[in-house]
Amino acid sequence: MIRPLRALCYAIAWVATHPRLPAWPWLTRVAMWAMREYDGLRAPLRVYIAAPKLEVRRAKAMAELLMASGIRVVSTWHDFVCEGDQDPSEYPAARRVLCANMRALRNADVVLALTCEQGGRGVYTEIGRALERGTSVVWSVEKDGRAIDWADCRVASVPTDEAAIDCLLFVARRFSP
Repeated sequence: MIRPLRALCYAIAWVATHPRLPAWPWLTRVAMWAMREYDGLRAPLRVYIAAPKLEVRRAKAMAELLMASGIRVVSTWHDFVCEGDQDPSEYPAARRVLCANMRALRNADVVLALTCEQGGRGVYTEIGRALERGTSVVWSVEKDGRAIDWADCRVASVPTDEAAIDCLLFVARRFSP
């Protein structure tokens, strides 16, 4: 129960203190309470990167940036998938991929969703699974992607990959040891 609450606190604190968003005094008060309440629960931030296979290079670049900044990337699919790869057609291989992704999703504090106009059916599935588990989502819509779950309070939709990195770095600096 602590992990979903912590992730929600991350999102609230980021929204409340972001310089480009309108100031909402009640949200700032909630964020300050959340920061005080969960300050002692600091742990390294774990991020799962969800992206369509068309954007595997983008996912790899984001993973490298996050790891260089001290954030732990728990997703591994982008390490072995190549752009244009097809989904496994045999059951054992498909099951291995599914189990690995589900395990990584369970271990994530936040999901970084990279969407684009041409694809991403699997990304939306992973986001739905993360939200069902109570995991927060930072959604980058830089390449004409759509944040379809923007009404959920655990979803932060940002216009660029750079803004997504800024959001995750803020969360990591504020709530990690």
